[in-house]
Amino acid sequence: LSDRLVFERTTAAILEDFVHCEPEDFERNMGRALSRLGSYTGANRCYLYRFHRGGEDGVRMLAWRAPLDDAAIDPPGTLPAAEGARLDRILEQEPVVVVNDVDGSGHPLLDCPPWSRSGQQVRSCGAVRVLQDGRNVGFLGFDARATSEWGAGEKSLFQLVANLFSAMFARMDAQRCQLEAIDSLKSSGKAKTDFLANMSHEIRTPLNGVIGIADLLKEMDLTPPQREYVDMIRESGTMLMSLVNDVLDLSKIEAGQLILELVDTDLRSLLDDLIGLTAFYAQARGLEMVCRVAPEVPERVLVDAGRLRQILTNLLNNASKFTQD
Repeated sequence: LSDRLVFERTTAAILEDFVHCEPEDFERNMGRALSRLGSYTGANRCYLYRFHRGGEDGVRMLAWRAPLDDAAIDPPGTLPAAEGARLDRILEQEPVVVVNDVDGSGHPLLDCPPWSRSGQQVRSCGAVRVLQDGRNVGFLGFDARATSEWGAGEKSLFQLVANLFSAMFARMDAQRCQLEAIDSLKSSGKAKTDFLANMSHEIRTPLNGVIGIADLLKEMDLTPPQREYVDMIRESGTMLMSLVNDVLDLSKIEAGQLILELVDTDLRSLLDDLIGLTAFYAQARGLEMVCRVAPEVPERVLVDAGRLRQILTNLLNNASKFTQD
């Protein structure tokens, strides 16, 4: 009963570490599982290797050594792909291999690293496959410098820990894919922002030329219809420039580069200019635009005049667009 109680407490502690495991705690909790496993089974070493697709060498992810065993050394950091394949073939026949006494056993597991290259007296050892989607992605290994009596209970615990590691591998892969997707989105967003900024600057140059030519034409001796057409050209150019400025501002906001330029501004003069530009569009739709400023509104304000002009222009144009005559 005492042994059973210790087994159940060890199992419960290992499971508890994995139930609410956050990504940043993956490796720490996996290391704690190895520690609990080694302490319960009396092993001197427990370690975890992971294989990758493409025939690459296996990589040791984690290693635990008994605290009082100063002579124990860590297993190799990498496992050659050929050795990993040979070990996989052995574990295909027996998913949980336990050799309680290596003397005279002749088990093929003893010819595989890390036991064949341990450089120390390994008297008992074992290994468990770590599967993911039916494919071997690693193995959990353990050994001791004394003969052991690992039985069905220890085998079930070894298998449980291997299954938990499999779940952790899946979560780690999912997290990596998520991070890669986020990085890809960030790169895509930066490319879009750069494109918008470059495009906006490229459009503003010829657009300023159109508006400038319209201003020059207005100073010439024009007939009333011609002057009306020039006004329409200039008004359309001004509205298009406002849209381009909005796009440029959006790209600056996404890039975190938008800076407000606060200057002392004559508010009523700004409103007069703005009404002069937008009233033409309203009149073309048979509407009358009237601007009234409350007496308590100050004459001069500290504001980003360009941004305020953009906001009011959009509001007024939308008001004209969606107001029925």
